[in-house]
Amino acid sequence: MAQGRERKIGLLILFLILGALMGSLISHALQDILPFMDYGLHASFGPATLDLVVISVTFGISIHLTLGSVLGILLGLYLYSLF
Repeated sequence: MAQGRERKIGLLILFLILGALMGSLISHALQDILPFMDYGLHASFGPATLDLVVISVTFGISIHLTLGSVLGILLGLYLYSLF
């Protein structure tokens, strides 16, 4: 039973990521025709370094949400609900 739930969560994450990527690509391609589709929010967590004696690890993340990527995420949620 737990495997079915994990599969559904994995499928949801896949739909959300693909929707965001496709929406972002489409909004970037259409930015000359529809400039409002490329407006967005940029948030980032700069590099943080964990320096141990043997190994050094650097972490960081950056997110750029545009109107097109949000629409793509919503489309991904809709398509996921059809499955």
